[in-house]
Formats: sequence, C-alpha cells, structure tokens
Amino acid sequence: MLKVLIVDDEVKVCQLILHLVDWDAMNLEVVDILHDGQTALEYIIENKPDIVISDIRMPNCDGLEMIKQAKGVYPEISFIIISGYSNFEYAQNAIHYGVQDYLLKPLRKEELVNTLNKIKEKHVSLVEQQIEQVKWKSLAESSREKVKKSFIADLILNPEKVNLNDLDEFNKEYHTHFIEGYYAVLKIQPFIRGRRLSDEERDMVLTKIQQMLRERLTKYCEEIIFMEYEDSIILIINGNDPSLFEVKKQLKKMRLDIINLKSIFQELKVYIGIGSVMNSLEGLAASMEQAKEAVFNRLSEQEKYIIEYQSPKEGKRAAGDFIDAQMKNDLHGNLERLNPDGISVILQELKNRLLPYSENGKLVYDCYMEVIGMIVYGLKEFSTELEIPPVAHYEKLYETYFSLEDVFNGMEQEISALLEKYTENIKQAETKPIRLAKQYINDNYNLALSLESISAQIGFNPAYFSTLFKKETGKNFMEYVMEIRVQNAKNLLAATNKTLVDISIEVGYSDFKYFSKVFKRITGLTPSEYRKLYS
Repeated sequence: MLKVLIVDDEVKVCQLILHLVDWDAMNLEVVDILHDGQTALEYIIENKPDIVISDIRMPNCDGLEMIKQAKGVYPEISFIIISGYSNFEYAQNAIHYGVQDYLLKPLRKEELVNTLNKIKEKHVSLVEQQIEQVKWKSLAESSREKVKKSFIADLILNPEKVNLNDLDEFNKEYHTHFIEGYYAVLKIQPFIRGRRLSDEERDMVLTKIQQMLRERLTKYCEEIIFMEYEDSIILIINGNDPSLFEVKKQLKKMRLDIINLKSIFQELKVYIGIGSVMNSLEGLAASMEQAKEAVFNRLSEQEKYIIEYQSPKEGKRAAGDFIDAQMKNDLHGNLERLNPDGISVILQELKNRLLPYSENGKLVYDCYMEVIGMIVYGLKEFSTELEIPPVAHYEKLYETYFSLEDVFNGMEQEISALLEKYTENIKQAETKPIRLAKQYINDNYNLALSLESISAQIGFNPAYFSTLFKKETGKNFMEYVMEIRVQNAKNLLAATNKTLVDISIEVGYSDFKYFSKVFKRITGLTPSEYRKLYS
C-alpha cells in the first residue's frame, strides 16, 4: 500500500482532498496532513512517503522549494501540485523539479484519481523492474558461481582441459578473481562414527559449514571457491600470505561453531584437510590430492580438527607392498572354502603389517579397498546370482571408521556377512530342486508318481535326486509321497461324506486294500476308524 502525505496551509482544502478519494479502494493510505512546507519537508526526509499532494504556496517553505529539497534526498517520491494560480512559470518550475502533475483549484475528483492511478501504475512498473533486475542479477551471480564451481569439477575430473598457464584467460573463462600469489585447496568433511550421515543430515551440515567458512574466510582471501563433492566441501583459496596464518586462525575459531552442531548431530566430527600452499595455479591439482590424503589421516590424528598434509615419513608406499601374492592366494583360497576364520587370520596379519605405517591414512584406505575388491569380485565370480553391494558401497562405509581398529573390525564384519549370505545362497541353490519336487508332488499326488518321472521333471539324475531328497527331507521319495496322500485322505475323511473307495482313488490309490494298509501304517488307524473318530 502506497503512503500519501497531504500538505496545504488551508485546513478545508486538506479535508476536501481527504474526502474526495476512496483511499482504501485505491489501496492508498493517507499517513498525515500537514499545513506548512518546512514541517512537511522534515516529515518527508524522516518518513519517506510514496506520494505527496501539496499546495504550491505555503508558509516557512513554499511547495517548489520543498519539492526541490525533498527530491534531492528521495528522487523516487511522486509529487502532485495543487494550486489556485495558473502561472506558467510556477508550472514550468514544478515540472522541472519532477512533479507528477500540476492540478488547478477548484480540484476535480476525476482529475486527481486519474493522476493517482498513473502514479500507482508507474510505481508497480518500477517495482517490477527492480524485482526483474534483482532476479537477473541473482541469476547472473548464480551462473558465475556455477562456472566457478565447474572449475573444481574440471580440476577433479578433467584436469587436462583446464588452462592454467594464463591467469587473465583463466579468470575470464571461469569468472574468478585470482591474483598472482598463493593457492591452496582444503577438504572439509563431516563424519559420524559407526554410520553414514543421511542425505538430509549431510545437506544440512554441509550448508551450515559452508556458511561458517564463507563468513570466516572471505575477508582474508582474494578469491574463495566452494563446491560440495562426495559428502564433503572442496574449498580453493587464493591470497598473498604463503603461511595462511589468518586462514588457519579463523579455521581454529570455527571449531566452536562446529561443536555447537553436535547439539543437533551427536557423535559428529568434522575434519579439515589442508593441501600444500602453491605459488601458481598449476599446483592446485596436487594440493587437492594432498587435502584428500590429509583427511584420510584422521585414523592417526583423531584428536586433531585441522590436518595439514605431510609427506609420509617412510616415503611412497603402495597397497601391493603389504598385500603380496602369497596373501592374495591365501585370501582367495579361504574365500573358496568359505572359511571366515582363515580370512580373519589374514586380516590380522595385514593389520600387523600396517601398524608401523598407520599414520599414512591413504595407504590404509588403499589396502582396505584392495581386500574388499578381491572379496566382492571373488564372490561374484563364484556366483552370478548373488546380490553383492558394489565396491562403491564399501568405499562410503569407510567414512564411518575413525581408527585402524575400526577399519579392520569393520572389514571382518562385512566379509563375514558376505560369506554368510553366499553360504545361504548356495544352500538355497542346492535345495531348490527339492523344493520344486515337493511342490510338484503336492500338486499331483493323485497321479502315478515315480522317482524317475519326478527326476525327469526337474532335470536330475534319479540316483542323485534320491540321495539329495533323503538328505534334505529325512525321508525317501515314496515315503514322502505316501505321507502327502494320507494327509489329503485324512482331510477328505474328516470333512466329506465320500465313500472310502472314492477317497482311495482320489488320493492316488486304485487298490483300496493297499490304501488301507498304507493309511493304518502311517496313522495307526484304518480309514473307517479315523472317520468315526474325527468326522
């Protein structure tokens, strides 16, 4: 609702203007009525109304002077001059000062309403333009941020396509503001021991952390770029200080903000890995890898919150230095034999080999992924039907581990669960033919059934099928068929009035005497005795 101020030294004129227009219907509000120019000017400067309807001649400060000074402060205010003088010079000066309209007394309602409507339309149009400008500015800024973030994505996925040789060209391509100076990459990653953050938790935590980082670091960096990547924040900073003194100082202060998050997310830990400071853009890819490795070192730096990259003291080591050919053969052999105890012994040996190098978190991670990969692909080789989580599942699971002990306990539990699942899968595969045979017998017990006919039905050798059937059911084939037939006969005897002979035929026995003999052997009663007792 636009606010209207009425200014005239004649009270009656003010009352006329007030009652001439239905202000509510026009969505306008008369905020005050004043009677001299100086008071009105002070009110305008303090309260900034949207529309001022004013006489041109007033005590202390005439209308033109009031407009001139008010427009100097708020050029967007709309003025309507009402005058009893059709003076050309007054009108020209008023137009020069930017009045919306110059109306002569006696004031006509239609003329005033039309002028007010024009002002409203102009105001709406101006607001829409401002909203559109803000929208486009926001879109432009958003697009620039996306392009900036695409630099990090390119640096991770396609470093060869990033032109790092020409700083000016680079800034132009990615809408960045890097200066000649120093560059570093940080990786900030939240963890919760024993479980992964849900998508909702992760989004909330990363958003809050990103906000903290922006508030803390922007002042101390020439350029700063954020990007969420694999449950973490990748942060590139650029400035004049090779020691990152102020940046590290602010990161330390941020720890209190992180601690406050624990009131929402119990057991939350946040680690900040800092890669080496580089003196050129070309070093950013290496700094990024180092920042990632620094976060891996949380296993040996649990009490630290900020972990700066340091080259491993023992030099470059690889998983192959610890998982040799013999260990691989032993692991594969125990996997084939479905021997979790044997695998447990191998894992303990690997753990002992890694203990002196536990501060090298990336090495521990690589060994973990090597073992998990062998188990997953080994089991898939043994059984194409077994549903096994992909290796990426275990990669994410690694984020729930906070120590070397966690890593190996977790590995042992996950491998045992896989072996148990595989064993169950084998068991089901072996019993499937028996389940099919039993189902066929139950559906066709009244037909002439034989070991040979059922074996042919499920595609097995009769001798092997007979052995397997006895092993799984504890009965031989014909015993099982007899029991099914007698059970159905019992139901018919108890629930129907059919003759004993008809029931005998219905359950698969054309010889009633043989049926009676089988029935009594299994139930201890003749068919007629059973009917008398249970019908």
